[in-house]
Amino acid sequence: MSNDNKVTLGDVKRSFFYFLTVFCVFILSLPGIINMAYLSTAMIILKCVLGIVLIVCVAANGSSFIEKLLLYIKNKSADQK
Repeated sequence: MSNDNKVTLGDVKRSFFYFLTVFCVFILSLPGIINMAYLSTAMIILKCVLGIVLIVCVAANGSSFIEKLLLYIKNKSADQK
């Protein structure tokens, strides 16, 4: 974040959209991760790495959304005083 910590409602909405998109991709990819029949060892390792990457992406986007939401609420309450 920048030093002024000004977050608009559009930033919060955009961050929520990114989080929701990555979360849905993760949820929809779960059944595919379980099905490992007829896969080579390299493909199994690649699926595991992809699962870890998706978990990290969901966590990063979720924390970014929470940070922007809290900064927006803080700025909004500071403007009302």
